[in-house]
Amino acid sequence: MSDWVLGLVTWWNRRQRFTEEWTFHLEAAAAELEMLGFTRRDAQRAAKRRLGSTLSYRRKSLRAIGGDFAGLLGLLPTKRAARSPLLPPSMLLIGAGLALVFNPARLMALKCLEAMLNLGVQPPSERLIPLTPAGLVPVDFVGFALRILLVCGLARIALDLFPRTSLRLSVYATAVLFGVTFAAAVCWITFLQALVARSWAHDGVQGIVLIAFVFGFTGTVYKAMRLWWVDVERRCPVCLRLPGMPEPRGKQHDVLVEPLEVESICFHGHGLISESRWSRRFTPGEQLFPQ
Repeated sequence: MSDWVLGLVTWWNRRQRFTEEWTFHLEAAAAELEMLGFTRRDAQRAAKRRLGSTLSYRRKSLRAIGGDFAGLLGLLPTKRAARSPLLPPSMLLIGAGLALVFNPARLMALKCLEAMLNLGVQPPSERLIPLTPAGLVPVDFVGFALRILLVCGLARIALDLFPRTSLRLSVYATAVLFGVTFAAAVCWITFLQALVARSWAHDGVQGIVLIAFVFGFTGTVYKAMRLWWVDVERRCPVCLRLPGMPEPRGKQHDVLVEPLEVESICFHGHGLISESRWSRRFTPGEQLFPQ
């Protein structure tokens, strides 16, 4: 957190620097005019007219000294935060939480979510289009599918990830897997509530949109699971951060003899991560000061 505070303080000092320099030149011009016989009030007005509008110089000056928004992004450790292991689960939970908070039918959405997670019984629904009761969407099949997906992910962690990596990485993978499942459940409930809250002018169009949403939801969940596993395998098993400074080796068009391989290093010196089209492996680094 100290790096974020230091970046904000530096950026704010750069902006104050322009204000201080502009005030200095304005007062210097006013003092020069007072020496020529102007009253203080007339000298200040004439100095402002001589220097011109502050806005005409402020934007260019702040851009030159790094006091604009681009300079702020350059000072903040955004790249380091993007490699942090806290980013994926935080984004999943924040996104799902915002979807529930801004959902007008959030109370019924919570009941559907509770039923989907197999923690309660969903109230019986009378009609799907429009929703009766209002906000109640079918979650039985999707909840069952997400639970099966969760069990398969946990099995893959226990059988594949845990035997060859650290316990810390397995715990991280489990946390992100639960976050993906929770976000998928909230996505299904929220979007389906919006699509079938009322009957559209043409039932055929609404039916096509619902079918497209089901296929889109399935593809999105499949893509999210693939990205989850790729993200887990790319992380350092010691500090859980993403590596950097990629260096490609091999030939791009070779498949078996000399395939393309990208090597990245852990910025904390824990080792080397090699990625190819066939595998990803982590090579621990040697200690600089062995005991």
